[in-house]
Order: sequence, then structure tokens, then C-alpha cells
Amino acid sequence: MIWLRRMTAILLGVALIPTLFASLVLLRLNSTFLSPSYYPDRLVRSDVYRFVMVDVLTSAIDEARQPNPGDFGGGFDANPIAAYAPSTPQIVGAVNSALPPEDLEELVAPAALRIGEYVAAERADLAITVQPGESVKAVARELGKLVGQASEYDLFLDQELEPRIREGAGEALAADGDVSRRIRHLFGSPEDAADRLAQGIRRIVTPEWLQAQVEQALDEVTPYLVGEPDGFEIRVRLTDEQVRAATEEIRAILREVDAYDLVYAELIEPAVRDSVGAGVSLPYGVEITEDELVGLLRQAAPPEWVDMQAETLIYDVAAYATGGTDGFSTEVSLTGNKADAEEAVSDLVAAKLSDLVRGLPACRTRSETLAAVDSMRRGLPACIPEGRSAAGIIEEVVPRTTGSVLAPTLALVPDRISFTESSLRSGLRLAGRGGGALEAFDEIRSLIADGYVYTHEDLRADLAGRGGALETLDEARSLIADGYVYTHEYGDRPASRTVRALDAIHGTAAVVRRYGWTVYVLTSVLLIAAGLLGGRSWPARAAWASLVLLISAGAAFAAVGPLYDASFAPGFDRAHANMAAQPGGDFRDTLLLISDKVLEVFESIGSDFVGGVRQTSLILALAASAVLLAALFRARKEGVKS
Repeated sequence: MIWLRRMTAILLGVALIPTLFASLVLLRLNSTFLSPSYYPDRLVRSDVYRFVMVDVLTSAIDEARQPNPGDFGGGFDANPIAAYAPSTPQIVGAVNSALPPEDLEELVAPAALRIGEYVAAERADLAITVQPGESVKAVARELGKLVGQASEYDLFLDQELEPRIREGAGEALAADGDVSRRIRHLFGSPEDAADRLAQGIRRIVTPEWLQAQVEQALDEVTPYLVGEPDGFEIRVRLTDEQVRAATEEIRAILREVDAYDLVYAELIEPAVRDSVGAGVSLPYGVEITEDELVGLLRQAAPPEWVDMQAETLIYDVAAYATGGTDGFSTEVSLTGNKADAEEAVSDLVAAKLSDLVRGLPACRTRSETLAAVDSMRRGLPACIPEGRSAAGIIEEVVPRTTGSVLAPTLALVPDRISFTESSLRSGLRLAGRGGGALEAFDEIRSLIADGYVYTHEDLRADLAGRGGALETLDEARSLIADGYVYTHEYGDRPASRTVRALDAIHGTAAVVRRYGWTVYVLTSVLLIAAGLLGGRSWPARAAWASLVLLISAGAAFAAVGPLYDASFAPGFDRAHANMAAQPGGDFRDTLLLISDKVLEVFESIGSDFVGGVRQTSLILALAASAVLLAALFRARKEGVKS
């Protein structure tokens, strides 16, 4: 009957091969995936933390410096990260200074351990809480230090702000025909005016001031973004010194304009023309055009008087434009001008009266002669009486008549002209289409006087309706302030794919933990039974058991490598090829880098797992070989039959 027992032992040995393989796999599972500490240890062994904080961050920043051709134009629309951000090593160094890989490990490791405990079915629920608030604040502080380079602000002002001011001012000043005429009259061209304006602003907005404003803004916004206060207020205002500089710039610009033209072309002349109208119609048909009257007033104005009026106007306008005053009223008295111009106007009137007399016809009848002689006592005659000459009449009548014509002529010229903030605002309203010039003036005036205020409400209003940007902000603030809580319990909400996968693994692990011992028991039973049935003595039984174990372990050792190579390795190769073939997009290289790392980790895990199974099977095979040799040696020594 020994042959029947040995046939049974052989069959049991065949059955031992899959059960031993299952036992080896289960042993490896218990030391890897079913061991909670395996997951945080795997992250460290795979150098994931350094990879994220150095490789991924470097790649992402480098790609952020490379604009898509369709997304950015030139100038201010160009990629600001490429143009003005610190270098990539500087940014990476700052982030790693605030959050080195080992600190990231301390932040992530507890969550990885909890995931491992849930996956290994050592805990019934999964609840992960990550508190990144302090780390985010530290990173923000370190990045803020990089923003303290005044040279970068100087570059920004030179390459972006100043050209932008020139462009915008040039377009605004050239938008209206009347404005263009005035600008050309004052500066030469809208381009020259825009250039002068840009130079003035550049003297006021210094790199040091801009640096201070950015640092102040970061100090206000950063706590809000990390979820500490419920709001923030950024107030950007010019210093008293800058306000004085702005006032002086406005005065300098106005002084550069010819004072005579400024006072007459933009203030006195329009007011005189409005009063005079198209011309002055005087008695006896004498007419003085507005050009003649304005010209005489100009000739009579002393240069020192013109400079004084211009300086007063410049001071008042500059003080109002910079918010130093709520209004102004600049009065220009023309009484002295009228007195100084009286002789010139009198000569003009006399000349016109003389021309009128020279054009009179001779009196034809006695009655016309008598009437002309009588009218010469009061003014000009209607004709030249017989025996009188035009020259004689001019000498006798014109000096007496000029006075009566001069008074109403000068009366048309106002004694004083007022220029107020209302006049300025009306002019700006008419100068810019749709009131744009006035709105721009008010914005600049308010900015200089009160500063620019930007609050969390403005930020939320700007983000509202931008593809969920506001919701993302709120989620980020909540994450940083309250931490990230992840749970497999979704309540009434449908579970995500990740949660479903974790739940499935958790369930499988629970079954393995509960019933996995049966595999070990079955393997042991088969091994012992094969030994007992195959031999008739204890050395023979040990030899049979070790032989069956050696064959099963050898089969496992030989099969696990090719099995892995045939089943899993091609999948990794296809995954690499598929990722490399993906079309380009935002941060494509960084995503490929991450994907390659993920595949690398999984390949490493697979290789380690297979290697562990092969190592254990090899150890078992060597142990079985040793036992087999020892049993055979003992059986031969004792002369025992197998």
C-alpha cells in the first residue's frame, strides 16, 4: 500500500504549489500593503518629498515662465513671472527654506499612516486631517522676502509702467480733435505730452515707494489668504513728500508751457471773445473785430504781469489737482490791461473814423450842407460840406468823436475774469468724449489725496463669476485655516472613485485579515500530510516533506519573475508611451514629470513585492534543501528504509 500513500503524497505536493505560492504572497502582503507603516516608509524610500519640493516645483516655475504664444502679447500683457519674478532657484530655495522636505514629511506622514491603517483594515473608518496653515504662512513669508528687491521694481517701472502710461496717455490725448489742438498748442503733440506726463509720474512713483507698497499689501493680504482675519484693507497712498513732488511736477509742466500763451490762449482770450462776440458794432458804422481787440489787449499786457497771473493760476490748479484744496477761484484783473490798451484802442477807433470820413461823399444840396455843418457839432457829418476838406473835418471832429466811441468799446471787455474748479471741470468734461477726461482727472486727484483702497470685498467682487475662482478662494482659505479633513463617509453624496477604491481595498484587507490564516493552515496541513504519507520513518517523512517544499518553493521562485514580467511590466511600458504621446497643454512637462514619478514608484513597489516573494521562496527552498540533505544523511546512517 506504500505506493498508494506515495501517490497521494505526490498529489498533495502538487496541491501544495499554489497554496505555498498563496502563502508567500500573503506573507508579502502582510509585510507591505497590509502594514500601515509601509505607506509613509514607501514615500520616504521613493524620495517623494524631495521630488515634490525640488523637482516638481522647479519644473512648474520654469513652465510658468514660458507663456503660450496665444495667451500673452508684448509689454504689460507679457508673462510677468518671466520678466520680473525672482529666479527659479531663488523661489525654490525660499519655499524649501520655509518648508523643507522633512517638514513636508512630518505634515504628510500621519495622513499616509492613517490611510495605511484603513487600507490594512486596522481601523474601521478613514478620517484624515492635515493642518497646513503654519507651513503656508512660512512659505508666504519667505516668498515675501524675495519681493524686496528694488532693482526689480525699477525694471518694472522702466519696461512696463512707463511705456503703459505713455501709450494710454497718448491715446487719451489724441482721442478728440479739440483736445489734440490744445495739446499741440501747449506741448507740440499728444506724444510729447504723454512723454512729459510719463516722466513726471516716473519721478513720483519710485522703486523704493513701490517696493514698500507691495510689502505692505503682502502683509495685509497674506493673513487673509491663510484664513486668519475675515477681511483686509490695502491702502496705497503717496507720502507727503510725494504729494509735494506731484504738485511741483504739475507746476513744472505748466511752467514749461509759455506763460503768455497759457494765460491768453486758455484763459483771457476765450473769455474776451465770449464777451465781444464776432465783433464790436459801434456808432457811425464803425466795427472792431474781436481779433483786433484781443490783439491790442495782448500788446498792452506787461510780461511781468503775465508771468504773475500764470504763476497764480499754476499754483491754484496744482493745489486742487493734488487734493490740497477742495476748490479754487483764480481772478485775473483786466482793468490795468484796459487802461494800458486805451491809447491803442483810441488810435484804432480814430483810424477807422478817419477812414469813414475819407469815404464820405460831397454834399449836393444846400440842405445837406446845412445838416452836415450842424451834425459836425455832435459827431460825424453825413457828407462833406462845400468848402471843407476831409482832412479838415478829421482834424476837427475825429478827436472829439473818438471818446464817445472808445468807452463802449472798452466796456465790452470784462474788468476781471474768474477761473474756478467749475471752469476746469467743465473744460475737462468738454475735452474728453463722454466725460472720460474728467473721470480720469478725478481718479488721479482722489488717488493723490486719499490714496487707493482695495479690500477683501473688492477681491471677492473681482473673482465673482470667474469660473469658480471665488469658490476656490474660499476653499483654500478654509483648508489653510481649518485644515483638510478627508473621510470615506460621504453621507448622502455619491462616493468618489478614490473612495470606492479605498473601500474595496479595505474590504478585501478585512477578509484577508480574518481568513488569511486558513491559507497558512492549509499549506501546513498539505506539507505535513505529504511527509507523513510519503515516508515510513521519521527521517523519510522529513525528506518527503522537505522535497515537496523544495519543489513548491522552487516553482514559486521560478514563476514569480516571468509572471510579473508578462502581466505587469508591459502595462507600465504602455503607460509611459501613452503619457509621452499626450498633446501639449498647460504645465505639460510638469505633469509628465509627476506621471513618470508615479509610474516609477509603482514599478518600484511591484519589483519590491515580487523580489520579496522570490526572496522568501528562495529561503524556503534553501531551508528545504538543507532539511532534505540532513534527512537523507540521517536515514542512510541509520540504515532506515524510505
